[in-house]
Amino acid sequence: MPTIRKKTKRSGFVLTAVVATVIFSAGFAMNHIRVGGTIHQRETLVNEFVADIMPPPAYILEPMLEVSELMRDPASLSQSKLVLARLEKTYRARATYWNNSALDDDLKASRKNGAGVKAEAFWAEVNQSLIPALEQGNTASAEASYIRAHDLFNAHRKAIEGLTMNGTARVATVVNEAGKAVAWAMGVIAFLGLMVIGLMVMAIRWLFRTALDPMQTVAGTMNAMATGDLDVNECHDHRADEIGEITRAMEVFRNAARGRRVAAAQQAEVVSVMANALGKLAEGDLEYRMNDALPPEYAALQTAFNQTLEQLDRTIGQVKLASVQVRTGASEIRSASDNLAERNARQAASLEESSASMGHVTALVKGTSERTFEARAAIATAHDEAGGGRAVIDKAIEAMDGIQQSSEQITAIIDMIEGIAFQTNLLALNAGIEAARAGEAGRGFAVVATEVRALAQRSSESASSIKELIRTSGLQVGAGVERVGETGILLEQISTSVQSANTMLDEVTRAAMEQAASLEQVTAAVREMDRMTQQNAAMVEESTAAARALAGEATALSTLVDGFRTTSRQDHQGFRRAA
Repeated sequence: MPTIRKKTKRSGFVLTAVVATVIFSAGFAMNHIRVGGTIHQRETLVNEFVADIMPPPAYILEPMLEVSELMRDPASLSQSKLVLARLEKTYRARATYWNNSALDDDLKASRKNGAGVKAEAFWAEVNQSLIPALEQGNTASAEASYIRAHDLFNAHRKAIEGLTMNGTARVATVVNEAGKAVAWAMGVIAFLGLMVIGLMVMAIRWLFRTALDPMQTVAGTMNAMATGDLDVNECHDHRADEIGEITRAMEVFRNAARGRRVAAAQQAEVVSVMANALGKLAEGDLEYRMNDALPPEYAALQTAFNQTLEQLDRTIGQVKLASVQVRTGASEIRSASDNLAERNARQAASLEESSASMGHVTALVKGTSERTFEARAAIATAHDEAGGGRAVIDKAIEAMDGIQQSSEQITAIIDMIEGIAFQTNLLALNAGIEAARAGEAGRGFAVVATEVRALAQRSSESASSIKELIRTSGLQVGAGVERVGETGILLEQISTSVQSANTMLDEVTRAAMEQAASLEQVTAAVREMDRMTQQNAAMVEESTAAARALAGEATALSTLVDGFRTTSRQDHQGFRRAA
């Protein structure tokens, strides 16, 4: 199908041909009637012909006058012959001119066959009869020839008068024909002008129908599409010209805009789902999973988010379990320290009683032997209690070692949490960069990426705080282990001293007299035991305080991780209830 370009070129060619025809026709008509044109030339020739007849040279009036003068004065024959020859030459030149001119044929024939024949006969009579007779001096022959020449001149004159009348009539005819030609030319020009106007109107209407009206419709459609109306004037049957190419391109733009609208809706849906998921994460709900159906291009993001939550859920669950174990170990240490303090108190009371007994021994040396068995029993009891205290201290040391190992495990878990937070921060940073590349369409996703980075930063800071608490707890547990170890050493010393006292009592039993001698030593030993017992009691108080501090820190750690709701919280709660 021809395009608008081809149609316009064809129409231009047709219009150019019509205009050229009009110009040619008008030029032909104007050339026909213009000054110098065919009509004007005919009129000029006729007028010139009339002017040539009267006076000469076409009219032989002047030669007739010269012949008449010659007849009156034959002596001027030589001069007259020259004049007549010149006049004949002029006549014949003009006769030849008119015979070869574009003068009307009837006028040329009338001149040639009428006045021309008479003129030729006149010149023949003059040249062949009159002049030879005068040259011979034959006056009678010359006069007879003159009469014949004069008769020929009269006939020629009458023919000239007839030609003059015909020429004048022909001028009037030419003028009338010129008027008719002008009217015809004006009519042709008017007709062709109306034809050109009609063709111009048809061309304009064709241009509006073929190009301008469709272009206006296309412009309105594109303006409506620019305002968001993508359903206006949908075109499925496209023309085969440039308008069709424009409508096809417009439909491509329409489909692209619809695709962008669908992509924006999908992106808004993804942002909404991500905002809800991050809100759950900000609330500490690690059980939440992003199970909403997202577009395929966002499936990787959904999988990565759910995997991150699962990893974080497992990590926080392990931290919760470890915090419960730390709190349980701290409670056991505190209970053991309380038992040790109670035993030290009883031991101090026993030593005080032993000291009182030694006072009585000092006053009643003789009664020592009888009370030796009682003192020995008391010392045996003290030895047994010291052994029990040593066992309690060993358990306390084992419990503290377990706490220290749990603290190291928690530190490793927290390091893993910090690594996850760092990876999450990098993931959020990459997501923010991709959102920035997306421009306006990725602005909502950039906000989500910023929230993820902030959450990862807070998780890292919380993990660092927990790590610092565990480090402090480890230091305090180490200090408690050292104090409990020192207590064990002192209890060992107490056990040794009690054994020595027992040996002494055996010696007292065997030798009462030796008891009196060594009474001062026994009293000093009892005093030393009392002092050491007081020191042990102080160390036990320090151990108890350290155990209480560890229990408080374990409680704080448990409270911190309890802010997260994990899938294993029921197991942790059951473990805490069992503890």
